[in-house]
Amino acid sequence: MLFDDIAAILESYPNGVLTIIDEAGYPLSVRCQPRADQPQQRFYVRLPDNLPIQAGAASLLFHAHDEQLDNLRSVTVQGTLAKQEGQWLFQPEQIISGLGRSKFFEVIQDTLLTPRRNTKRYLQKHKLPRPIIPWDKLRKIVSEISDH
Repeated sequence: MLFDDIAAILESYPNGVLTIIDEAGYPLSVRCQPRADQPQQRFYVRLPDNLPIQAGAASLLFHAHDEQLDNLRSVTVQGTLAKQEGQWLFQPEQIISGLGRSKFFEVIQDTLLTPRRNTKRYLQKHKLPRPIIPWDKLRKIVSEISDH
């Protein structure tokens, strides 16, 4: 059952990171400690009052690693966030398995190095130049959006 699986996840991690879309339409992440309400089969999340949090699609990321960033493990729970009786309620919909790696370098290898090598091989095979990214234009767009 989904509730029991998530309750077990909560016991395995000291806290999680809730991500939602804020009132202005931007992603907002906040560390929290969801609390399982077994009789009601619900998960409550205590969130700061001073953040522009609104109900809607949400995800909870749980992760842990040792001091050397090895033994990384993670899991994400997708769902929705709603305010009910003055409390934030997280309604889970699906569990997404995450990393379960023993060495930090393996994570770097798979997420950064391998895609770069694959891209380089693809461009060489098709005799394409590496695209030039117009960073100045992108920074200007971000600046304009941020000012609103």
